[in-house]
Amino acid sequence: MRYIDTGARNATHALGDWMASLKPEDIRHLRWQSGYFGSDGLAPMLPLIQGLASQGLPISCVLGSNGGETGQKDIEVLVDLIGCPRADARIGILSYTSGLFHPKVYHVTRQDGSRTAYVGSANLTLAGVTGLNVEVGVILDTHDGDPVPPLDEISASIDSWFDGTRPNVETVRSLTDIPPLVAKGVLGVPPAPRRPRPASSGSGGGAAGIGLKPLVKFPPLPSKSTATAPGSPATPVSTKSPGTAPVAPVAPAAVALPSAPLSPFPPYILLAPGAAAPTSGTAALTGSTLPGGATGL
Repeated sequence: MRYIDTGARNATHALGDWMASLKPEDIRHLRWQSGYFGSDGLAPMLPLIQGLASQGLPISCVLGSNGGETGQKDIEVLVDLIGCPRADARIGILSYTSGLFHPKVYHVTRQDGSRTAYVGSANLTLAGVTGLNVEVGVILDTHDGDPVPPLDEISASIDSWFDGTRPNVETVRSLTDIPPLVAKGVLGVPPAPRRPRPASSGSGGGAAGIGLKPLVKFPPLPSKSTATAPGSPATPVSTKSPGTAPVAPVAPAAVALPSAPLSPFPPYILLAPGAAAPTSGTAALTGSTLPGGATGL
């Protein structure tokens, strides 16, 4: 058993560092449950997920959408990466009217039958896996002599979300299952704006004015044009002039994302409330209309 704590600001204590250390060729089953989820949190497990999907090996994941705030595009990316629809790719979504789905557990079974798992506080989000947040957890591994029964209890607990005995599990088997969940408010609900915390004016060395940085970094997920439900119209491609590379426009979504000015930026620069880390590439596009008809980048 190993205790990890990113409060020490040690990169080897980041959840993503452990995830990236897992060798895809050694793994035969990946399971996880996470209270909060963003597709960019998948980056450290990308080789593992792609390896399992290419061989048709099982991936079982249970995700919270607390307040319905898990993004539609994040689930579309997950569906695409794990290869849905297929029998051994399972996604469960939990969203309650009161109380939260709040576990953070990641479990793998190796080809040789050994098991390892992380149990702790880190969600499968970019801030959670990179060590931007202060997170703690323990890593169990039968290779290190940890007992098998607790690791079997972890895998059985995750599997039980799919055996029909637990209520209110929304199962996503393909892209076509996602729009109904958005319509029901289980996915894609814009988060409530949060007030920015005022900067500390004191000199007592308190934590109010201290910022954290990620301990580890990972390449962004590859963009996929296949994350579109069957039957949806293809996104048109426009060109500026002969010899100019085609540009695919971003179609605005029906719901406007919350945005707000933030000091010391000018009032015409609007920011996403609650954003915890920078985004880049296609992940930086909101895909939704902001006030004035602008699209966020």
